[in-house]
Amino acid sequence: MKTSSLIRMAAAAMVVLAIGIASARGQSEDPRAPRLWRATTGQTLKAAFVEIKAGAVVLKAEDGQLRGVPLNLLMPKDQAVAKDFAERMGAGGMFAVKPALPGRLPTFAEGPGKGFYAFYTNANFIVRVTDKAAASVQCIENGKPVGKPIRVNPGHVFVGPDNPTPRARAIASFDAVPGPLLQPKIISFTGLLKDDVRFGFNIAIEDTAVHTWSWAEDPPGIAQPTQCIPAFQFAASHSFEAHVMVVDQKAAVKDLSLVLEPMKGKEVVLPYGDIPKGFKGAMKSAEIKGPVFGSRRLSLAPGRSKNAEMEFYSAGHGALFSGYNIRLVKKNAASKDDAERITLKIE
Repeated sequence: MKTSSLIRMAAAAMVVLAIGIASARGQSEDPRAPRLWRATTGQTLKAAFVEIKAGAVVLKAEDGQLRGVPLNLLMPKDQAVAKDFAERMGAGGMFAVKPALPGRLPTFAEGPGKGFYAFYTNANFIVRVTDKAAASVQCIENGKPVGKPIRVNPGHVFVGPDNPTPRARAIASFDAVPGPLLQPKIISFTGLLKDDVRFGFNIAIEDTAVHTWSWAEDPPGIAQPTQCIPAFQFAASHSFEAHVMVVDQKAAVKDLSLVLEPMKGKEVVLPYGDIPKGFKGAMKSAEIKGPVFGSRRLSLAPGRSKNAEMEFYSAGHGALFSGYNIRLVKKNAASKDDAERITLKIE
């Protein structure tokens, strides 16, 4: 067997061993946040980490330019930080990469994350991110998928005279991003949406939780301002043939419900077999009851911010088992406060 194959097999084994294990080093720092880097020459540079490539630390300076600094020219502490950031962002360098198409992200051409830009797995769930930054969470039980994938939506939408229903503002381009990520703890994107709207989209991963937050900055004079409503989108848990009567559909999902805890008032229980009506307002929490995701217990909560409210949303055209969203409505779409987040717990 070739040495390269052995290395790749070892890397894949490391991913499996990493299941359920969180890195304790450097957790106080966000790998994507700008920080002050110090060289042994005394020079400093405030920049965000991108990757380690060919023995150099690639940094994104505040002017947007990429700078390469030889790793051995950084102060020992900064060398350790760079190595930790690279480890936390993934061991993707072990596998061949498919280059990005215009307006897309690079993806793995082989290995555990084949076909994806980012791939993370532990004993509870898998997180996948495509070349279009479409992210999803798949619950796992005893090593097997349970339930449908849950989409992580950045929620960059707009409304207008011709579309009173919110419509997604598509991604036009990404700023510089590192190569594909394997077992990342932080996944972050910035770039441009359609109509020259700047955006940011973030996912943070823990052993039993996935957090997401986003922002959007409109250019002056934009005709249709961008709203920022990050959400976890739950797909249909069941599908029935057209001939199956409603009473039988309800019987099939009778043990399933969504329990909402409003900011004010008593908790609201929404049976999966009913069409949700009349519930509006901010929530402290939401919890899925019953074996929608096997024995996994799923709950959602907003971050600690008074400038964003978590809401339940359904198109209202079908019973709850046909799908719904738990979303965060931000008062200021351009706010980059990471406390304006929504968290999905999987236990």
